[in-house]
Amino acid sequence: MVPTTHLPGEHGGDRPVGRQAVVWLPAITLCVVAAGLRILVAAQRDGIEVDGITYLRNAQALWSGWGAVDLLHPPLYSILLAPVVGISGDPEWAARVVSAVLGGLWVWPTLWLARETTHEDVSWSSGLLVACFPAAVEAGTRVLSEAVYGFCLVAYLAALAGTLNRAGLAPAALAGILGGLATLARPEGMAYLSLAWGLLAAAPWMLRARWTPRRAALAVLAVTIAWVATLAPYAALVRQRTGHWHWSGKLGITLAWGESVGREQPALVIERLLAGRGSAEVPSGLIAYTAERPWEVARRLAFGLHDMDRHVAPALLQTGGIVLLTLGLLRLRWRGTPGAPEWFLPLALLPSAGVLLFLPSPRYFAPLLPVVAVIAGIGLARLGRRGEGPASTRRFAARHAVLALTLLSFAPWIVRPWFRHDAAGVEKAAALWLREAAGPGMIFVGRHPRVAFYASAREIPLAGRPLEERLAEGRRAGARFLIVDNIHLPGLRPDLLPLLGGDPGPYSPDLALAHIAEDPSGNRVILYRIRTAGGAGGTGGSR
Repeated sequence: MVPTTHLPGEHGGDRPVGRQAVVWLPAITLCVVAAGLRILVAAQRDGIEVDGITYLRNAQALWSGWGAVDLLHPPLYSILLAPVVGISGDPEWAARVVSAVLGGLWVWPTLWLARETTHEDVSWSSGLLVACFPAAVEAGTRVLSEAVYGFCLVAYLAALAGTLNRAGLAPAALAGILGGLATLARPEGMAYLSLAWGLLAAAPWMLRARWTPRRAALAVLAVTIAWVATLAPYAALVRQRTGHWHWSGKLGITLAWGESVGREQPALVIERLLAGRGSAEVPSGLIAYTAERPWEVARRLAFGLHDMDRHVAPALLQTGGIVLLTLGLLRLRWRGTPGAPEWFLPLALLPSAGVLLFLPSPRYFAPLLPVVAVIAGIGLARLGRRGEGPASTRRFAARHAVLALTLLSFAPWIVRPWFRHDAAGVEKAAALWLREAAGPGMIFVGRHPRVAFYASAREIPLAGRPLEERLAEGRRAGARFLIVDNIHLPGLRPDLLPLLGGDPGPYSPDLALAHIAEDPSGNRVILYRIRTAGGAGGTGGSR
């Protein structure tokens, strides 16, 4: 699907270059390198991601039908996991391998997008950046949907750019299918349908030589029909479960979740939402929410922009990536030209700005790194270009030096899992002790999805309820343990921090220390046994 690219020729012209030399070699080589790097990093992960637990359970549930599937998470990633998880003895590792392969395949649509948007030869530079961006590597090592979302999203953008170039209905339909698949991977993909509508509607005026109003209308119709048809089965399932037609089972839950942004105790807001919330409290959708709470929307946008500047951009791009992106944006051809539309690339970043209303995080923007890589590749290709001769050779060497230094700056972030402990690891260790001590099916009080996953147990969240009240409810439900930690508890329930010392005596007579799991970084999970009504329950503990 990736046709021939071009290299700059003499006097700024373009000359075609063979497909095998320019596309197939970097595409295949860098896909393998990227997937291999992600598998190596994935092997160092200490514990499953919280959302990954739901994706895995949905994948396992698919073997018996859609009845037990949790609609809160989009289905595409779980659909891809299902065949592998069903035959694997280690579902978590199988899911990480799937993510690594999908993350390695990001190189392919990146080169396709580069071919459709520029005549510069950016195959190796943009491919290397996609393979090595730390946030892209991270996305390809997690049991999360970003790996498949990034692949589908960038392929959609490449198909949409190809539609603009060729004024064809078949590329428009392909773009619609890929956009629908991206939305089935992450619901924010739906924002990219508006990008297609806007660009295709403006095509008769922006790209006069190739477009007419009638052809633009047909292309809009083709994209929309293909997109809706791809989403229709899942939307029907959402309708069956919730009574509403929607492309996402989350409906307004993510808007309610985002209310934690900027709060003094954001974890507590989320915990209360997870512990149970009436349907009347959940917004019906973004438009209604904006109309009802315009100042809340403005506040969240302001906090989102602040987080982008302070946390997201540095973690997403690193210093080298920020420099290359700036260089590329300064060297793009912004005016309309008969050739590839480089102005398409910055426009492709805009629909994802809607994430600022929710919980801005590098993982949500990582699927856009292939677009950033193409922009950066263009900037490198044009770095100091003024002609041929010895000076041109020096500039060629300078471009490679800048790229090499940028890739070297990524190395410390990529190798961090070898030298830093993930807090998920100590939760896994605590869960394995709990499973051995109490057996599967045990119930505990506390918000610890990883412990529940690895111990095959069930949790009763603390939420904002008083401890003694929650312990009494847990005892009636059959709970035998209370679990606290120094990872989540400070933000979730600071009133329970005295329990982190391991001595429950001064705080609650209903608890007895059972076990402490701790790693060299100081991450700690403490398990207390809940005494029965008669005072039994055991004393003493282990480390």
